[in-house]
Amino acid sequence: MPASRSAGIRLSGDNFTSGAALSQVAETWERQVGTLLEACAHISNHLDFSSRSYGAEEERIETGMRNLRGQLMNPSRISDYYR
Repeated sequence: MPASRSAGIRLSGDNFTSGAALSQVAETWERQVGTLLEACAHISNHLDFSSRSYGAEEERIETGMRNLRGQLMNPSRISDYYR
């Protein structure tokens, strides 16, 4: 919003009351955009962590499933039980 901020300064310099209001809107907008960017970064970091964490857990479960005799079950054998 540099253009809006610049316009607000110019309007204020020319004694237009809307100049101060425009500057205030531009400042508020920039603050809100910054807050939104921080929130998105926080969510992204959490999703990255969750993906790694649950991915590792899923792999452990997939490679550790055993049948009643204690033998490891590979994915093709697991699908035999769903038919």
